Amino acid sequence: MRIAVVGAGQLARMLALEGWAMGFQFSFLATHDESSVCVDGLGSVIRYQAGTSAAEVYLKLGSPVVITVEKEDVDIDLLKALQQFCPVYPDPSIIHVCQHRGRERDFLNKIGVPCAVYQKVSNVDELSAAIDLIGLPAILKSCVAGYDGLNQWHFEKRADVIKFINTTDLSFQCILERKVSFTREFSIILVRDINGNHLRYPLTQNRHCKGVLLTSKAPVQDFDTRLNSQVDDIIKRFIHAWNYVGILAIECFETDSGVLVNELAPRVHNSGHWTQLGANTSQFQNHLRAITGMVLGATEAWGHAGMINLLGCTAPSAVLCQSNSQVHLYNKNPRPGRKLGHVNLVHYDDRQLTEQMYQILGDVYGDKNDSKRPEIPLQILDKVILSDLKPE
Repeated sequence: MRIAVVGAGQLARMLALEGWAMGFQFSFLATHDESSVCVDGLGSVIRYQAGTSAAEVYLKLGSPVVITVEKEDVDIDLLKALQQFCPVYPDPSIIHVCQHRGRERDFLNKIGVPCAVYQKVSNVDELSAAIDLIGLPAILKSCVAGYDGLNQWHFEKRADVIKFINTTDLSFQCILERKVSFTREFSIILVRDINGNHLRYPLTQNRHCKGVLLTSKAPVQDFDTRLNSQVDDIIKRFIHAWNYVGILAIECFETDSGVLVNELAPRVHNSGHWTQLGANTSQFQNHLRAITGMVLGATEAWGHAGMINLLGCTAPSAVLCQSNSQVHLYNKNPRPGRKLGHVNLVHYDDRQLTEQMYQILGDVYGDKNDSKRPEIPLQILDKVILSDLKPE
């Protein structure tokens, strides 16, 4: 059975590595300038040129039985055209919603899922009016091409807004959001099959720095009944609104007033990487099971699990030698801040897992004065971040 993946990055790589063991074959649809180093050797890579017919693309992909995506930045019209030849999961109309922050927020409001207060803006006058309405502090986010903290501007005071207006040509679609005061960030990793059956993984707590995911841990600790009920309600609303197939990641904030949804990802997700070692069935295998009509695999966690992103560097031997860790590298060329891989860990005790993660963070990023270490990306691991992650 051949599966085609739109995209050729690390998520496509991990889907293919999981799928080969399940007996699947893969092909990848990449743009003309997209790097394919992550998937080299895992299947044929087809370069899409504008104007190529969907029929020709389908044949070049090897006539797959199903097509899926590893990213939101895809050609929706092409995906819709490919549906005449085989199923495309998730449905392109869903991806269309998720690839634009304005459409995504409007959808959340439509189905009654709570999110931050926002206004859509596309010029200076609209920004000024939105600031007056929402107030400060606030965050301006581009509607497209905004990920890992890119194309986001934080306004704490009026002077920040004036500086932005004087230095940036605001001629693109954005949303202005009231800044959310939250206790922690967490993800819901949901999987739904073609028959409507769905499961969710244990909730995953995430820590970011400058918009980039640094660590994930699961299951989330000390999550009360009220918040769990809100999570269940959010899932029900998505299930009823969408005929979704595959993995859906829902990034959330825990606040004093309850759960707010921050972002949607219609694909396998960085915050679900821990499932490769820490769950009965990884998110990658369950995505493939869902889109090919197989029975979903169990989503329970093996004790406590953690994940550390390798940003701009790989893991030293001290990490590779740990018996309860597993390192995944993406075959990418190093550059500051680039996601080159991740480390997964499992442990029977949450506190000991946290201590081990803190030690690994120190091994990977800690000594900025050691010239043999890779450049520290985004100054991500200064003493404040390490102190915040270190257990009491």
